[in-house]
Amino acid sequence: MFRVFISLSLILFLLNSCIGYYPKEIFTPVGNELASCTKKDSIVDLFFDGEPITFEYEKVGLIEVQGANFDKDIDVINVLKKLANKKCCDAVIGIKKEYLQREAGLVFENEHESTYKSISYYGIGVKRK
Repeated sequence: MFRVFISLSLILFLLNSCIGYYPKEIFTPVGNELASCTKKDSIVDLFFDGEPITFEYEKVGLIEVQGANFDKDIDVINVLKKLANKKCCDAVIGIKKEYLQREAGLVFENEHESTYKSISYYGIGVKRK
């Protein structure tokens, strides 16, 4: 029984030790950080760079999502929305897109298995006033 437990633990560890195979979510709080939010909106509005913003808002944080290998735009945008919602934002403004070089492989290996171009979206997470 103990050997089975050790084997399963090792497999789980190795699966979680992969880098670059999952979207990378980055959130940096800015301004007057909201202490807590009791109500999270299910809908997060997206405003891309250059689109007019017709409401007053409070900045919550900078949000960036770097897609995994083979992710499509919609995949990365959906992760961006989920991260914004989790951080109590009801909109992301000034969204820009870029491509980044990411590496994929195991954490404890000196050389990574591969590199790839990742879709990245970033913007400012805001809460409407």
